[in-house]
Order: sequence, then C-alpha cells, then structure tokens
Amino acid sequence: MTVFRSPVNPRRSPMKSFAHTITDPVGLHARPAADLARFAASCASDVHVRKRGADKEVDAKSMLAIMSLGVRTHDAVEFSIEGETEADDAPALRAFCERTF
Repeated sequence: MTVFRSPVNPRRSPMKSFAHTITDPVGLHARPAADLARFAASCASDVHVRKRGADKEVDAKSMLAIMSLGVRTHDAVEFSIEGETEADDAPALRAFCERTF
C-alpha cells in the first residue's frame, strides 16, 4: 500500500492508497458501481477513485461519479483514502474490491 502526505495538512498522517485491477466481465457498470459507492459510504474517511492513467478523480461514495470513469474489464483503478479512520478503511476497502470485482 502506498502512502502520500496530505496536501491539505502536511503534518497530518499520510493518506492511504492502493490500486486494483477490475476483473468483473463488464467492468464497473451500475450494479458494481452502486456496491462500491455503498461500501465507500460506510467509511468515515474520504474515499476517491480514479482510472489509472486518467486525470479525473471522483468521490467513490457516488455511483454516478464512479460510472463516469468508464472503467472496463482489466482496467486498473487507484483509490485514495484520507481521514481519521483511514488505517481501518483502506484494508477493508481493498478486501471488498478483491472479493467483489
């Protein structure tokens, strides 16, 4: 898991991030995007996702924002998790992604 210093507050602990390759045969269409948004919403931390190689980063708590990335099978997505509970939220989100997509 990669860690980055928060650009907003450099004294704060590093944010957590990880990449995941989508294996779902149809990518992140409506159902898996809704599942991801629902799981991300259960996290107290801020959760963002972007398609690897793209500049656009979206709030992972929004199904429509996730779908706007156009993630297909075999695309890699990168998650960044920042907040008071990031140390717990990041591994839980990673495990969710591994068993779901």
